[in-house]
Amino acid sequence: MTTTEATAYQGSLWARSDTAGGSLKLRFRELDGSLVVGTKVRTIPLSTTWQQVIVRDTPVEPGVSSLNLRAYLIGVAPGACFSVDDASIHST
Repeated sequence: MTTTEATAYQGSLWARSDTAGGSLKLRFRELDGSLVVGTKVRTIPLSTTWQQVIVRDTPVEPGVSSLNLRAYLIGVAPGACFSVDDASIHST
């Protein structure tokens, strides 16, 4: 695991769904061990076309913390699926 630096970070991915409706949340978490010290979330409506989702954050504990990026669906029927491509975390 790599620790953060004192710079801004961007988490991004491309996503689409087989059916429109519901939302996709992209969550950026800053962790100090297992303790969450920061969270940024971006929520978009699901679409059947590819769309890029971006979330940005500047660490509150640079040099100590690490970053975690998670995408998940809300407001959809159980078993709903989505496709993701080109997920990344990088400094800006």
